[in-house]
Amino acid sequence: MKTQLHTICYVSTAVSTITQHNISEVFEGIVENNLSLGITGVLLFQHGNFMQILEGPSIAMLPLYESIKRDKRHHHIIEIMNQPAEERMFENYMSGFTIIEPSKEIFQLQKYIRFLEDNFDEAVKNRAEMVRPFIY
Repeated sequence: MKTQLHTICYVSTAVSTITQHNISEVFEGIVENNLSLGITGVLLFQHGNFMQILEGPSIAMLPLYESIKRDKRHHHIIEIMNQPAEERMFENYMSGFTIIEPSKEIFQLQKYIRFLEDNFDEAVKNRAEMVRPFIY
């Protein structure tokens, strides 16, 4: 039986103690944890806000998202998408899950989103288009 995939995308506001300079140390271990759960995606931090896309098995995603919503490092969570998915968008991007540092990696993510929009089915294109406002 095929594992049901799920995609969640949200934006939120970081607490004032999180800055661009300490973002890596604040989220140390998040990449390894997500990959161990079979979760791929990206986390962007810009101008005091987060945008995260998570994709993976429903059985892992839904409890993780509940935990994320309770995390005190951010507030004002706006859910953009929370739905089943047929395929992953970020499985082959970087290491499968990455924290995007705007000046270094945002251009790579922009190129990847354009690639998805040009080469994949309508469902992936629609999800890729949701990311566009946050990276341009």
